[in-house]
Amino acid sequence: VYCFGMESRKPREFISLPAASAAFDRSAGLNYAVMHNIGLTDPAPSACPPAAAVAGFSRAACSQPGALCRVTPDRPGAFVSGMAAFKKYRLLLSPRLALDATDGTFAISWKSFVPAGRAGDCFSRLSGCSVGSFSIDLTGTDFVLDSEANVWQGENTSTDDQRVHGICGGYCGYCKLRNDRLLISTVKADAAGIGDSSTTSESKNSP
Repeated sequence: VYCFGMESRKPREFISLPAASAAFDRSAGLNYAVMHNIGLTDPAPSACPPAAAVAGFSRAACSQPGALCRVTPDRPGAFVSGMAAFKKYRLLLSPRLALDATDGTFAISWKSFVPAGRAGDCFSRLSGCSVGSFSIDLTGTDFVLDSEANVWQGENTSTDDQRVHGICGGYCGYCKLRNDRLLISTVKADAAGIGDSSTTSESKNSP
Protein backbone atom coordinates (compact mmCIF):
# COMPACT_ATOMS: atom_id res chain seq x y z
CA VAL A 1 0.00 0.00 0.00
CA TYR A 2 1.33 3.44 -1.00
CA CYS A 3 0.33 6.39 1.20
CA PHE A 4 -0.16 9.69 -0.64
CA GLY A 5 -0.69 13.21 0.68
CA MET A 6 0.07 12.34 4.29
CA GLU A 7 0.71 16.01 5.12
CA SER A 8 -2.65 17.08 3.71
CA ARG A 9 -6.07 17.02 5.34
CA LYS A 10 -7.20 14.19 3.09
CA PRO A 11 -4.48 11.55 2.75
CA ARG A 12 -5.18 8.69 0.37
CA GLU A 13 -4.02 5.10 0.05
CA PHE A 14 -3.07 3.46 -3.25
CA ILE A 15 -1.93 0.02 -4.31
CA SER A 16 1.12 -0.11 -6.57
CA LEU A 17 0.79 -2.26 -9.68
CA PRO A 18 3.78 -4.45 -10.56
CA ALA A 19 1.96 -5.12 -13.85
CA ALA A 20 1.72 -1.39 -14.64
CA SER A 21 2.78 -0.04 -18.00
CA ALA A 22 4.65 3.17 -18.75
CA ALA A 23 2.70 3.54 -21.99
CA PHE A 24 -0.53 2.46 -23.65
CA ASP A 25 0.69 -1.07 -24.28
CA ARG A 26 -2.60 -2.86 -24.81
CA SER A 27 -0.86 -5.93 -26.21
CA ALA A 28 0.64 -6.66 -22.80
CA GLY A 29 -2.74 -6.95 -21.06
CA LEU A 30 -1.84 -4.69 -18.14
CA ASN A 31 -3.89 -1.85 -16.62
CA TYR A 32 -5.62 0.40 -19.11
CA ALA A 33 -9.02 1.64 -20.26
CA VAL A 34 -9.94 2.77 -23.78
CA MET A 35 -12.96 4.60 -25.16
CA HIS A 36 -12.16 4.28 -28.88
CA ASN A 37 -12.67 7.15 -31.33
CA ILE A 38 -12.50 5.17 -34.58
CA GLY A 39 -15.60 3.85 -36.33
CA LEU A 40 -16.48 2.20 -39.63
CA THR A 41 -17.55 4.44 -42.49
CA ASP A 42 -20.35 1.91 -43.06
CA PRO A 43 -21.63 1.27 -39.52
CA ALA A 44 -23.67 -1.76 -40.61
CA PRO A 45 -21.33 -3.99 -42.66
CA SER A 46 -22.15 -7.57 -43.61
CA ALA A 47 -19.17 -8.76 -41.54
CA CYS A 48 -16.62 -7.36 -39.10
CA PRO A 49 -13.37 -6.23 -40.76
CA PRO A 50 -10.31 -8.46 -40.20
CA ALA A 51 -8.24 -7.74 -37.10
CA ALA A 52 -5.24 -6.89 -39.29
CA ALA A 53 -7.27 -4.17 -41.03
CA VAL A 54 -8.55 -2.75 -37.75
CA ALA A 55 -4.97 -2.56 -36.45
CA GLY A 56 -4.24 -0.10 -39.25
CA PHE A 57 -7.20 2.15 -38.45
CA SER A 58 -5.25 5.12 -37.15
CA ARG A 59 -6.58 8.65 -36.81
CA ALA A 60 -4.49 9.73 -39.80
CA ALA A 61 -5.56 6.77 -41.96
CA CYS A 62 -9.23 7.23 -41.12
CA SER A 63 -9.10 10.92 -42.06
CA GLN A 64 -8.23 10.10 -45.68
CA PRO A 65 -10.91 10.33 -48.42
CA GLY A 66 -12.42 6.94 -49.25
CA ALA A 67 -11.16 5.27 -46.06
CA LEU A 68 -13.12 2.34 -44.62
CA CYS A 69 -12.98 4.00 -41.21
CA ARG A 70 -13.66 7.44 -39.80
CA VAL A 71 -12.84 9.44 -36.69
CA THR A 72 -16.00 9.51 -34.59
CA PRO A 73 -16.89 12.79 -32.85
CA ASP A 74 -17.38 12.95 -29.10
CA ARG A 75 -20.85 13.34 -27.67
CA PRO A 76 -20.41 15.35 -24.46
CA GLY A 77 -22.50 13.88 -21.70
CA ALA A 78 -22.96 10.61 -23.59
CA PHE A 79 -19.69 9.38 -25.12
CA VAL A 80 -16.19 10.87 -24.85
CA SER A 81 -13.19 9.03 -26.26
CA GLY A 82 -9.84 8.71 -24.52
CA MET A 83 -7.32 6.36 -22.92
CA ALA A 84 -5.77 5.85 -19.50
CA ALA A 85 -2.91 3.63 -18.34
CA PHE A 86 -2.72 3.07 -14.58
CA LYS A 87 0.36 2.73 -12.37
CA LYS A 88 -1.56 2.70 -9.08
CA TYR A 89 -5.22 2.33 -8.05
CA ARG A 90 -6.72 4.23 -5.16
CA LEU A 91 -7.68 1.95 -2.28
CA LEU A 92 -10.98 2.53 -0.46
CA LEU A 93 -11.27 0.98 2.99
CA SER A 94 -14.98 1.53 3.64
CA PRO A 95 -17.81 0.64 3.48
CA ARG A 96 -15.90 -2.35 2.14
CA LEU A 97 -12.53 -2.90 0.49
CA ALA A 98 -12.58 -1.55 -3.07
CA LEU A 99 -10.62 0.31 -5.73
CA ASP A 100 -11.78 3.73 -6.92
CA ALA A 101 -11.96 3.47 -10.70
CA THR A 102 -12.27 7.24 -11.14
CA ASP A 103 -9.00 8.27 -9.45
CA GLY A 104 -6.41 9.16 -12.07
CA THR A 105 -3.71 10.49 -9.74
CA PHE A 106 -1.27 7.82 -10.95
CA ALA A 107 -2.58 7.36 -14.48
CA ILE A 108 -1.25 8.47 -17.85
CA SER A 109 -4.07 9.85 -19.98
CA TRP A 110 -4.48 10.61 -23.68
CA LYS A 111 -7.17 13.05 -24.83
CA SER A 112 -9.56 12.32 -21.93
CA PHE A 113 -9.18 10.30 -18.73
CA VAL A 114 -11.08 7.00 -18.80
CA PRO A 115 -11.93 5.34 -15.45
CA ALA A 116 -10.60 1.84 -14.83
CA GLY A 117 -12.89 -0.95 -15.96
CA ARG A 118 -14.60 1.18 -18.60
CA ALA A 119 -14.47 0.67 -22.38
CA GLY A 120 -16.50 1.58 -25.42
CA ASP A 121 -16.65 2.76 -29.00
CA CYS A 122 -18.85 4.01 -31.84
CA PHE A 123 -17.36 1.43 -34.19
CA SER A 124 -20.26 -0.52 -35.67
CA ARG A 125 -23.88 -1.57 -35.23
CA LEU A 126 -22.86 -5.15 -35.98
CA SER A 127 -22.48 -7.31 -32.88
CA GLY A 128 -19.00 -8.67 -32.24
CA CYS A 129 -17.09 -5.84 -33.93
CA SER A 130 -16.33 -3.76 -30.83
CA VAL A 131 -12.80 -2.42 -30.32
CA GLY A 132 -13.12 -0.52 -27.03
CA SER A 133 -11.24 -2.43 -24.33
CA PHE A 134 -10.07 -2.40 -20.73
CA SER A 135 -7.74 -4.51 -18.63
CA ILE A 136 -7.22 -4.71 -14.87
CA ASP A 137 -4.31 -6.77 -13.58
CA LEU A 138 -3.56 -7.07 -9.86
CA THR A 139 -0.86 -9.70 -10.39
CA GLY A 140 1.97 -9.23 -7.90
CA THR A 141 -0.22 -7.50 -5.30
CA ASP A 142 -1.81 -8.93 -2.14
CA PHE A 143 -5.32 -8.30 -3.48
CA VAL A 144 -7.79 -10.35 -5.49
CA LEU A 145 -10.95 -9.43 -7.36
CA ASP A 146 -14.34 -10.31 -5.93
CA SER A 147 -15.42 -12.40 -8.91
CA GLU A 148 -19.03 -12.72 -7.73
CA ALA A 149 -19.54 -9.00 -7.09
CA ASN A 150 -17.77 -7.53 -10.11
CA VAL A 151 -19.64 -8.47 -13.28
CA TRP A 152 -19.18 -6.65 -16.57
CA GLN A 153 -21.64 -6.74 -19.43
CA GLY A 154 -19.53 -6.85 -22.57
CA GLU A 155 -19.17 -8.82 -25.75
CA ASN A 156 -15.97 -10.54 -24.67
CA THR A 157 -15.03 -10.40 -21.00
CA SER A 158 -12.71 -12.83 -19.25
CA THR A 159 -11.57 -12.82 -15.65
CA ASP A 160 -9.70 -14.75 -13.00
CA ASP A 161 -8.95 -13.93 -9.36
CA GLN A 162 -6.53 -11.08 -10.19
CA ARG A 163 -7.16 -10.13 -13.80
CA VAL A 164 -10.10 -9.04 -15.92
CA HIS A 165 -10.17 -8.05 -19.59
CA GLY A 166 -13.15 -6.77 -21.52
CA ILE A 167 -14.14 -5.63 -25.00
CA CYS A 168 -17.18 -3.37 -25.13
CA GLY A 169 -18.81 -1.05 -27.61
CA GLY A 170 -21.71 -0.46 -29.96
CA TYR A 171 -22.94 2.55 -31.88
CA CYS A 172 -22.28 4.15 -29.50
CA GLY A 173 -21.95 1.87 -26.49
CA TYR A 174 -19.80 1.23 -23.44
CA CYS A 175 -19.57 -0.80 -20.25
CA LYS A 176 -18.59 0.33 -16.76
CA LEU A 177 -18.66 -0.66 -13.14
CA ARG A 178 -21.68 0.43 -11.15
CA ASN A 179 -20.62 3.29 -8.86
CA ASP A 180 -17.13 3.01 -10.42
CA ARG A 181 -16.00 0.76 -7.58
CA LEU A 182 -14.02 -2.45 -8.07
CA LEU A 183 -14.63 -4.71 -5.09
CA ILE A 184 -11.59 -6.61 -3.88
CA SER A 185 -10.30 -8.54 -0.89
CA THR A 186 -6.90 -9.53 0.40
CA VAL A 187 -5.49 -12.89 -0.57
CA LYS A 188 -5.89 -14.04 3.04
CA ALA A 189 -9.50 -12.86 3.25
CA ASP A 190 -10.35 -14.44 -0.09
CA ALA A 191 -9.00 -17.79 1.07
CA ALA A 192 -11.24 -17.55 4.13
CA GLY A 193 -14.31 -17.06 1.93
CA ILE A 194 -15.00 -13.45 2.84
CA GLY A 195 -16.98 -11.74 0.09
CA ASP A 196 -19.89 -9.56 -0.88
CA SER A 197 -22.10 -9.78 -3.96
CA SER A 198 -23.86 -6.44 -3.63
CA THR A 199 -22.23 -4.70 -6.60
CA THR A 200 -22.73 -5.35 -10.31
CA SER A 201 -21.97 -3.44 -13.47
CA GLU A 202 -24.12 -1.41 -15.77
CA SER A 203 -23.89 -1.16 -19.53
CA LYS A 204 -24.90 1.74 -21.76
CA ASN A 205 -25.70 1.18 -25.41
CA SER A 206 -27.80 3.61 -27.38
CA PRO A 207 -29.04 2.94 -30.92
